[in-house]
Amino acid sequence: MESNPKDYPGKAVKSQAVTEKIEKTISYMKLHLAEVIGREALASIAELNQEHYSRIFKKYKGASPLEYLNNLRMEEAKRLLLESDMGISEIARAVGFADPFHFSRRFKQRVGVAPVYYANRPPHRIAALDGYGHCTALGLVPVAADWNVIGACLSPDPTLTGQLNADAEGRVAADAWKRWMPDVVLTAREDGGQGIPDSCQVVTIDMHADPVYDQLPRLAERFGKEEEAQAWIARYEQRKAQLGSEVKERIGRRKVAVIRIREHLLQVYGMLNMGYPLYESLGLSPPDKITMLSLFNAHFHSIVIEPEELPLYAADALFVVIQPDKGAMSYWEKLSTMEIWRQYPAVSSGSVYRLDVKRWLAFDPISILAQMEEAAVLLTGDKQVTNIHP
Repeated sequence: MESNPKDYPGKAVKSQAVTEKIEKTISYMKLHLAEVIGREALASIAELNQEHYSRIFKKYKGASPLEYLNNLRMEEAKRLLLESDMGISEIARAVGFADPFHFSRRFKQRVGVAPVYYANRPPHRIAALDGYGHCTALGLVPVAADWNVIGACLSPDPTLTGQLNADAEGRVAADAWKRWMPDVVLTAREDGGQGIPDSCQVVTIDMHADPVYDQLPRLAERFGKEEEAQAWIARYEQRKAQLGSEVKERIGRRKVAVIRIREHLLQVYGMLNMGYPLYESLGLSPPDKITMLSLFNAHFHSIVIEPEELPLYAADALFVVIQPDKGAMSYWEKLSTMEIWRQYPAVSSGSVYRLDVKRWLAFDPISILAQMEEAAVLLTGDKQVTNIHP
């Protein structure tokens, strides 16, 4: 027998109502961590039977209400141990433990080390699943990093930074965590990545934010490196102004575009990622269509187009990034024979510049500075402008 489609709206409303009840109790937990909170009280707030409440809470959150509450308490305790001047007894009371010794036992069971050790351990044993370039700009040396995502503009020292390579799902082998024993993990994944030890603080980098003027200062504040961030940004701005002036003097207000060639794909970039060093750093003008798309979407990244659409993204200078595989190279060769490609302004004037994908996909302050330098060299033809800072 087929389901009646009319049933589904009601089910959706019911599911939403249940979710709201669960979230209401979680909000209560967060506001009352210092108080004694039982399942009965939480079920009453959710207006549900205790057994039913526990069952649906675990379905939605993967843990029982009291397990979830204990996790919240331990995370808050970790934050207070690192960021406040409170003593162990004060922190214990703040997260709902009347007995500091009971708190210490539970904390060690959960985190793996005693609260006193956690608070006083050597700072900043950083594992950079992302953000290695940010660390370099701040003078921080991660104990380990995901070398697979570090762009070619950076060269980690293997004697100082071990390899902690995550898979496509963000998972890292458990023995790798044990080997490097980080206490802070940097990641750009909104879900924090998989399998990060509970003893680690997870610091998430907002990849929608500006890497120089937002991401870097935020990390600097987290690690007490505000002066280093200010000094780096000041050097970057000085170089940015110098190179921007030199490039504009040479090419004027001509339009500049950046295209990535993949197998059967043409991808035109906007103001973010590969477009950032051109448009934000050097202050160059993108194709009019890119300007329009960026106005409508502040987080516009790129757009996939057909060769027939190239005239809509016309530019006087073109940077081309070719994916290093046979499919992309084959498509590049095919594209190069097309009349619409030959008629593209930058192509017909001989102003096409090849870029290394391993250098230009990286989106961190150090890589952006190096990309800006490289673009200036290509556009001015003056190799003396190159001065890539560490």
